[in-house]
Amino acid sequence: MKKLKGSVEKIVSRGPASIVLSVIVSVLLVTGLVSAATTISTVIQTDGTLSVTGASTLTGAITAGNNITVPAAYGLDVASAGQLNLGTTTATTIVVGNTSATTTIPGGLGLETGTGSVSANAVTISKVSGVITDATDIVATSTRADITLNNTRIVATSVVLVSICSAVDTSAALVVSALPASGKATLSVRNVSHASQTADYKICFLVAN
Repeated sequence: MKKLKGSVEKIVSRGPASIVLSVIVSVLLVTGLVSAATTISTVIQTDGTLSVTGASTLTGAITAGNNITVPAAYGLDVASAGQLNLGTTTATTIVVGNTSATTTIPGGLGLETGTGSVSANAVTISKVSGVITDATDIVATSTRADITLNNTRIVATSVVLVSICSAVDTSAALVVSALPASGKATLSVRNVSHASQTADYKICFLVAN
């Protein structure tokens, strides 16, 4: 206490200028300590709102118990060029947008795809999209035997879009339709022309659930 009293007496004895200078130095010192970077190595828990005005770097996993909201026109991205993964570990359903929102995809949309050839009137491709090759001849104005597309992505309520996606024989005209069921779809291919189809042709499909 005597030391503190002595320090105060010394500052006072030097006059008002010394007092003001001491106050300024103290304020600058405290401000520097508060503004310096702080590393916290333990858990932070708050019942209120934690606000961070500067950039935050988080190197570990982030667990949120509620929605994560960002201001309009901001989003989620990777720090450098690379792949951004969403729901690749435990998610079973990923919902993007809502019934009143418009979802825009500026770049290309990549879907899982597969290929397969028809054998004994069946083919297995468990992908959202794919290309089926069929070598069965289809005579004029006739329908070939139904093709069973076994696909675990298909459910009874799926919308299975199919089309002939290769060149057909001269004057031949093929049309295809799909009837979905659990784990499969029945494809019907008909030649509506008066010319036969004898070369291999391809059927493309897309599954929407």
